[in-house]
Amino acid sequence: TGEVTMVFRDRSETWVDVVDTVHWLDEGRRFLWTSERDGWRHVYLAAKDNSATTRVSRFDADILQLLGPDAAGTWVYFMASPTDPTSSYLYRARTNGEGTPERVTPADQPGSHTYRLAPGGRLAFHTWSQFDVPPVTDVVELPSHRALRPLTDTTALRTALGPILARPVEFFTVDIGGGATLDGWMLTPSTFDPGKRYPLLVHVYGEPAAVTVTNRWPGTQGLFHRALAEAGYVVVSMDNRGTPAPKGAPWRKGVYGAVGDLSSRDQAAGVTALLKRHAFLDGSRVGIWGWSGGGSNTLNALFRFPDVYQAGVSVAPVPDQTLYDTIYQERYMGLP
Repeated sequence: TGEVTMVFRDRSETWVDVVDTVHWLDEGRRFLWTSERDGWRHVYLAAKDNSATTRVSRFDADILQLLGPDAAGTWVYFMASPTDPTSSYLYRARTNGEGTPERVTPADQPGSHTYRLAPGGRLAFHTWSQFDVPPVTDVVELPSHRALRPLTDTTALRTALGPILARPVEFFTVDIGGGATLDGWMLTPSTFDPGKRYPLLVHVYGEPAAVTVTNRWPGTQGLFHRALAEAGYVVVSMDNRGTPAPKGAPWRKGVYGAVGDLSSRDQAAGVTALLKRHAFLDGSRVGIWGWSGGGSNTLNALFRFPDVYQAGVSVAPVPDQTLYDTIYQERYMGLP
C-alpha cells in the first residue's frame, strides 16, 4: 500500500553511525542494533513495534563490531577490547541483557582477531595477528574456541621476515594535556643507539573513518615503514581524538564540525610531548605523511603548525572540504 511505519529511531547531536546489517530474532518481532545513545557503542535488542529497547552488552566500554546471534538467539557475539583500544577480541552476551559479557577469545592470544561466523554461530573462520606477527587463519568451534583445523601455514613467511622484524614495535601512550592521551606505536632502526639523534617521521590518518594504531599485522605499509626505519628514521603513528578508537562516543564525536582542526592540534601536541620525552628525537627534522584523510591532515599539520613539522608528503588529500561528498564530509562537518 506504500504505508510507512517507523519501528525504531536512533538520534545524535552529531551523527548516527551507519548500521549495515540488521539481525532479526523471534520470527521478525525483534532485531539487534548498535547505538551510542549512552556514550558507548553498545548492542541493543529492539522491538519492531518500538515498544522496548534492551541493552545487551552491559559494560562501560565500546563494542567494535556486531557479528550476530547464535542459532537459539540466546547469545549475541561481538568484537570488543574493553581494556586495550589497540586490540580486538570476541565476546558474547545474553540476548536478554542479563549478566556481563564473556570474552571468548583465549586470554593467551593478545593482539587483533577477526571472525566470520557460520550461520547459527557454532563455527567461525578465525584470523589472529599482531603488529610483528603475520596473520594465521583457522576454523574454531564456538563458544569453546576449540581449534578444529588450520587454514594457513606462515612458517616460511615468518622465517623470511625474521631479520626484518628482529626489532619489535613499541606501543606507547602520550599525555597531550586537557585530560587527553593518545595511543601510538614507534619503529626504530635495528642499529638504534639512544645516544644518537634521529629524524622523526609521523604517519597520520586522523579522521573518523579509520585508526592507525592497532596491534594488528600492518601488511605492506608496515614493511614500508620498517624500510624507512632501517634508512635511519624513527617512525611513529598516533590516533588523535575523532578517530574511531574504542574510547567512547565523546572521544570519537568531539571532531564534529572540526575535521582537520582538532586532529592537527592533537597530532602536533603528541609530537611535542614525544620530543620532550625522548632525547634521541631531533626536533629540527620532523616529517609527516598520510593518505586520503591522512593527506588532508598532513596539509593541516604543515600549514597550521610549521614550527613543529619541516616536511610532509600529502597523498590523495581533500584540500577543500566543501568540494567533497555528502556521505562523508557533511556527516562530520554539517552543511557548508
